[in-house]
Amino acid sequence: MKHLALVILTLFSATALSNQDELQKIQGHWILDSTVGFSLQDSCKAISINVQPDKIMGKSGELEFEAAVKFHKYKAGYIFEQQMTKHNNQPNCQGRPAEHVKKHFASVMYYEIHGNELREYYFKKEDNKYLKYIKVNP
Repeated sequence: MKHLALVILTLFSATALSNQDELQKIQGHWILDSTVGFSLQDSCKAISINVQPDKIMGKSGELEFEAAVKFHKYKAGYIFEQQMTKHNNQPNCQGRPAEHVKKHFASVMYYEIHGNELREYYFKKEDNKYLKYIKVNP
């Protein structure tokens, strides 16, 4: 019985370590590098996000926001379940008011990491359309 408990404890520890390792890959400060498959207006080319274990802090135009987030490993990437919790009441890069952005904030997003690159898919992954972020000080 003690042996079984030790095996179960070891398995849970390995899973937690693996999740922590996965989290380390996505944590950090990311700046928008380019888009693939679609274009953004010039005022939206200075977007940045800071991914932390339980939240994302972002900047788009004058808008600075914070979103509570849960990360899940999914296929080759990660699902972010997110909800905007704070903002500075300023417009985003498209000139939209902060409350409008909060109301329409995507609650689920799919991301993949490719080396030092974070891909944020707004469409179906198969469409190959995404924002490409580069990690600052990897």
